[in-house]
Amino acid sequence: MKKIAVKLFLYFVAALVSLSIILGGVFFLLFKNHVIKNNTELMTKKAESIAKVCSDNFTGNFFHFDQRNDYVSFIRWLDETEDTDAWIIVYAENSNKLLIIADTEDPWSHKDASSLPDNAYSVIMNVLNGKTTSSESFSSALGTRTLTVGAPIYVGANNVFGVVLLHSPVSNLQDVYKSGLLILAMSLMIALILSIILSLVFSWRFTKPLKMMRNTAVALAEKDYTAKTGIKRKDELGELASSMDTLSDVLAVADKEQAEYENLRREYVANVSHELRTPVTVIKSSLEALNDEVVTDPSEVRQYYKEMLTEASVMQDMVNDLLELSRLQNTHFDIRHDILSLRDVASDASRAAAKLCAEKNISIRKDLPDTPCIFKGDYARLRQLLLILFDNARKFSPEGSAVSLTLSENNEGYTFTVQDRGTGIPPENLTNIFERFVKSQSSDNKTGTGLGLAIAKETVTRHGGTIKAANVEKDNPETNDKEIAGAIFTIELPKNCDDSEIENIE
Repeated sequence: MKKIAVKLFLYFVAALVSLSIILGGVFFLLFKNHVIKNNTELMTKKAESIAKVCSDNFTGNFFHFDQRNDYVSFIRWLDETEDTDAWIIVYAENSNKLLIIADTEDPWSHKDASSLPDNAYSVIMNVLNGKTTSSESFSSALGTRTLTVGAPIYVGANNVFGVVLLHSPVSNLQDVYKSGLLILAMSLMIALILSIILSLVFSWRFTKPLKMMRNTAVALAEKDYTAKTGIKRKDELGELASSMDTLSDVLAVADKEQAEYENLRREYVANVSHELRTPVTVIKSSLEALNDEVVTDPSEVRQYYKEMLTEASVMQDMVNDLLELSRLQNTHFDIRHDILSLRDVASDASRAAAKLCAEKNISIRKDLPDTPCIFKGDYARLRQLLLILFDNARKFSPEGSAVSLTLSENNEGYTFTVQDRGTGIPPENLTNIFERFVKSQSSDNKTGTGLGLAIAKETVTRHGGTIKAANVEKDNPETNDKEIAGAIFTIELPKNCDDSEIENIE
């Protein structure tokens, strides 16, 4: 973060210095032009005032000694009171020339103005035409850069007979420029110092939340998912900090889920090991007895082979169920989504289950609607789902009882129920009946793998539905208490076909 802070600080300083140079140059240029403009306006007013004085007081013969003496006295007074050089130029009709009859450098001057440079001479002619003019054309004639302002001297209302020229060396403005430049430099220096201090503060304030987010990221990388930035800002940094805090929460949840998954995995492995231990032990002990010829009687040998075959079948069923459950739990494993009739699925499963239930003389009672109950799903897996529930009901139903299957339709979807008249579900298993390896330890479930209902739940879930189990209760007339009269499994499936698809299949 120090590198970012230094870079930000340098960027701020570079921007401020560049801005100061640009603003300083623009300000100085404007200031210079302003000073020249103001000085020109001031000299113009002075030239016009002097010209008016000349017009009002010196209207006689300019070449008469006394009259020129008055002009010389006036010029000397100007030299003493004004920081400018003044010329008075008149037109001599007898010689048809412009003569400089007085100036502050040579009060008794009597020079020919036509000897001046052409650009300076044109300024005089503009003034004689009645135009007050400013120019730097006299710089070459005076030997220094000079600002000159000329005003006409009138005789009467419109007759121009002379010119007043005021010359002010531009060097006189240098002190003003220097003063302005000094003030500007001091102002910029103070502004830069303050800006540098503010840049340091702003750089620190900008990088502080970045440092906090960096520390949070390091903590998250070290699996400390309780770390938070603690930044509350309504800008992009605040949004980034909020995203990191959200990430922290998500990682905390994911870590918890990972821990739970790891516990489930260990439990799963332990359960599989436990379930496989019994058949493996039986098979191993039977093989040892046969191999060591402990058992030689043919009838006993056949019995040992039968037990090993039974246990091997149990192991095969468990492996098949584990593979089936693993496929269903894998979201990348696709199930079919064909348009089918749930009524046909129920009828097909009932016919297949009738053969299983015939061993215990258990009948199957169906209550199916007249409508086909159109649904998008996997026919084989939905059939397997009902067979799992039928097989589960068969195991725990007494001989000669009945298992009921119903299918109904409502606005939201379809409902299957499978109900038996057996011993019901132990209360301690009602909350986890659909988990793996959860099974009854009664003699009716010797060959159960504890995976059938887990497969049933995954099948329902992959079809967007829900499944739940409950015990059926009835009144005992002898004790007036409730007693369990069987178990019921309820499956809710949503309607997932539009009207056109339903019409096509019907």
